[in-house]
Amino acid sequence: MSTLNKKRIIAGLLALSSVLAGWLLLTLESDTDQSLRHFSTVDSLLQAHFEQFNLPEKHITQVHHDVDSGFVRKEYHIKVSPTFSQTQFHATLHRRLYPYDVGTPASVDPGNQSMSIYLYYEQAIIRSLHLRMDPSLVRKRSPASIMVVFDQPPSTEELEQLISFGEPIPLVFRVQTALEAKQLLNAYSDRYNHLAFWFTDQDRSNLLHPETRPSDLQPLKRLGKISPRAQVVSFLSDSAATTELGNSLRKTPLQYISAARALRINFDEEQHGSFNRILEKFEREAQRQRHPVLLLRNSGTLLEKTHQAILQFKQRGLTILPPPHQDFRSVDK
Repeated sequence: MSTLNKKRIIAGLLALSSVLAGWLLLTLESDTDQSLRHFSTVDSLLQAHFEQFNLPEKHITQVHHDVDSGFVRKEYHIKVSPTFSQTQFHATLHRRLYPYDVGTPASVDPGNQSMSIYLYYEQAIIRSLHLRMDPSLVRKRSPASIMVVFDQPPSTEELEQLISFGEPIPLVFRVQTALEAKQLLNAYSDRYNHLAFWFTDQDRSNLLHPETRPSDLQPLKRLGKISPRAQVVSFLSDSAATTELGNSLRKTPLQYISAARALRINFDEEQHGSFNRILEKFEREAQRQRHPVLLLRNSGTLLEKTHQAILQFKQRGLTILPPPHQDFRSVDK
């Protein structure tokens, strides 16, 4: 290929690159201008945000201020319950409006438990939101619990991830012997204060189930002697308390968390694609005040996906509580 032809090809490529770059710039600028061509776009985004946080219209009052002949500034005065997370509301709003180049500075009045959020666009306040705590608004809590199961001891990164969620979520270890449980208690109790043990047999099947024989309970009895306040996960139904197995368990000082009716994610018996279906049922049960328990087997990004879903549920009133537990000795005969 001659030198002249090479120069022509290079010049052509440079010209094509310039055209593409210019088209991309115009496209981005056009999208940005169109997104806020009317401030009503912001009002629509705010309405979607109110719905996401389950704020009824009757608790929101609008006040209009005529700034000049072409601009009306709106104020939204919002009454919220004492348990409403104003900080989470603000952080989520910031993420929603950031792509539109709308700033969201805020001021907080701790004394009145209130927050004012100002929406800035091109160095002007275009909207403002004023959240005020109203003690008369008692938000109905939807209690629920989550337990995360680890087949192997979690890495430092996984443990820190679980801690960062800030929820009372027990970390459940599958073990076969009391010695395993004791070693894990020694290794993790200083770093995480919600530990529980799921005892299995050599085939990794549940040890505590209705067909368990009293003679199979030796690992639990040993754990009761060396760590009497340890918690174990039980798959026994309430009716099992009156059986010979239940009588044997009452001799141990251990506490148990009932998982007989727990919803499960990422276990062999669960079908592929059931993640969203199970989480929807989890929230629905909580809203019906049934205090569901979710048993999540950790793998890959599943824990983070679950956490993001729970954050959405909490905006609608879900409250994560420690799973109910009791002593085997306190079970009625």
